[in-house]
Amino acid sequence: MKFKESKIKINKFNPDEKKIPSAEKSNYYIGLFYLVLITLAEIVTAYTSPQLGVILHSIILVLLLIHYSFIPIRSFANRLKPLLLSLTLAPLIRIISLSMPLWNFEFIYWFIVIGIPLFITSFVVIRVLHLKLKDVNLRWENPFFTLSIALSGVIFGYIEYFILKPEPLISSLNLNEMIIPGLIIIICTGLLEELIFRGIIQNTAEKAFQNLALIFVPVLFAILHIGNRSIPHTFFVFGVGLFFSWAVKKTGSLIGVTLSHGIINITLYLIFPFILK
Repeated sequence: MKFKESKIKINKFNPDEKKIPSAEKSNYYIGLFYLVLITLAEIVTAYTSPQLGVILHSIILVLLLIHYSFIPIRSFANRLKPLLLSLTLAPLIRIISLSMPLWNFEFIYWFIVIGIPLFITSFVVIRVLHLKLKDVNLRWENPFFTLSIALSGVIFGYIEYFILKPEPLISSLNLNEMIIPGLIIIICTGLLEELIFRGIIQNTAEKAFQNLALIFVPVLFAILHIGNRSIPHTFFVFGVGLFFSWAVKKTGSLIGVTLSHGIINITLYLIFPFILK
């Protein structure tokens, strides 16, 4: 009898318990809404006007912050609340990359100038959301599997080179000239982007969407590569993002995908342009 009374009290204490399925469906629609907005802003940025694109991304950023601030902390919707704050990093990436005065820097150093404010903002988001390092998968797990994931970067970099065929970011293929650019690429693309997408956003998306987060995050990741103006490349990035999201879910660590992401860009911009011409 006491057990039944206790159960009734729990149900009364949580009046939103029966509303959870409809709330989850609402989260899906809201997530899709912001994906569509960011996609439109990226298309405008890439194919119409970068200036207008920055304005649209700025509007999305403000909209996300307002939406975040209006959700009560004690409600089922608070599963969506952390995601809204983490999603602000997506438009912020484009706003910073298009607004920073970079013309006086060599292209390889653009990654540092853009990366510093994004690193700072990422750790602010982590702090505001009370996330621990393990929550954003900044830990070492399963060394053999992690190494296997890291080496996949060579294969992905090979495929991506034949899609984009970019110019090299260094003047010649030698170790001394590759060291600093390679470190910059690993930290400011591999670590930074994986921290944002497979660390912060994937963590908050799993709370809002559960397993659908493994699709949501790769889609968002691919959308932010529309600027390369290559449909095959956008689908390729989605596939890589899908693999990375699965790998992080499997290992609980960003190390493997961070190294793989860094190796992809190192081979793409520093090695393959010299040996695969």
